Amino acid sequence: MPRLPLLFVCLAYLPWLWAQEATQWLKQAMHAAQRLNYAGTVVVQRGAQLETVRIAHVNDGQQEIERLLTMDGQMREAIRVGDQITTYIPDVKLVRVEPRAGRHVFPALAPQQVEALSKNYQMRLGAQERVAGHEAQMLMFMPKDANRFPYVLWAELRTGLLLKTQIVNEHNELLEQVLFTDVQLGNHMNKASVRPTFVALANDWQYETLSIVSPLNMSTGWSVSELPPGFIKVREGFRSLPGLAMPVVHLVFSDGIASVSVFIEHNRGADALPSRPQAGQAFFRRQLAEYTVTAIGETPFAAVQTIAMNIQAPSHAMVNSGSAAVAATQAALNRIRGHENTNTNTNSNGNINNNGNSNNGMRAGEPPIFSNSFSNSKHNHSKK
Repeated sequence: MPRLPLLFVCLAYLPWLWAQEATQWLKQAMHAAQRLNYAGTVVVQRGAQLETVRIAHVNDGQQEIERLLTMDGQMREAIRVGDQITTYIPDVKLVRVEPRAGRHVFPALAPQQVEALSKNYQMRLGAQERVAGHEAQMLMFMPKDANRFPYVLWAELRTGLLLKTQIVNEHNELLEQVLFTDVQLGNHMNKASVRPTFVALANDWQYETLSIVSPLNMSTGWSVSELPPGFIKVREGFRSLPGLAMPVVHLVFSDGIASVSVFIEHNRGADALPSRPQAGQAFFRRQLAEYTVTAIGETPFAAVQTIAMNIQAPSHAMVNSGSAAVAATQAALNRIRGHENTNTNTNSNGNINNNGNSNNGMRAGEPPIFSNSFSNSKHNHSKK
């Protein structure tokens, strides 16, 4: 009989032990993506959409060098050296140079992602399975509330490198999957595997340099009175969207993994906004006085609705006439354009090449593989 309480204590500590071990796996995965040399083919599945990318990563002991090359659709090649990304887009003869600015692509994990998984999820180890020909440990992350989706990760057993990630909904239906279909690990790789393909052809191409401090990141006066637990505002500013003559307010909220974008614009342009989200995204729209508030998130509906319903307008936007508010926003965009023209180009429509991804210009967050250059290039430039 005295052994029973000890058994119960051991069982009670099991979730804590699983969580500690899962956290160690996450940290190992984060370091593996930075320090290892690897190359392979990555497939991104979101709903019915599939994208294939070749990736090569080399750490020469001083810095990381990474090469991404799209294998279908418009050809794009991105070379990351340290924290600078150079993207070659041969269809439009464009070279875009921009800072990494905290973005991480699969199989990398950012420190804030590791922290968010540790804080907002119950973690446990799953089975060991084969992924891309390698033995991998399954890591399962179940959300502590209704504002997040479950995540499942597979880490290579020997090195910890992430080989596969899945996002599923509350019904265990697959929303998004990123995985290696083949991958080679080892120190035998050298800088030749990450050398750009188009550098010799790009002498007469258009060059575009984006600043690390986006001029679009400025106070708009709009706020949220209540956020889902763990979410904070990570971006605020004005956006120029295709199909809209006037800029819109853009706010981005994140828990370190998932993100929710809120777009606020005067009603006269509301019909130009998309009415349906992409696969795996929640969508909510409401009217607030003279404004349309649209929220799109890579989260369950509850998080998107909570944010949209708690949006608060600045006092002047409620008091001033609609035309005055729009004029003030247009003046802000003109200031942005004046700053932007000093270090980058505008697109063929005169709109700013900003830091948002594009689904008619609107998207909750970034795809798990591509940098912003990959997502925006085909919309912002015409062939020459």
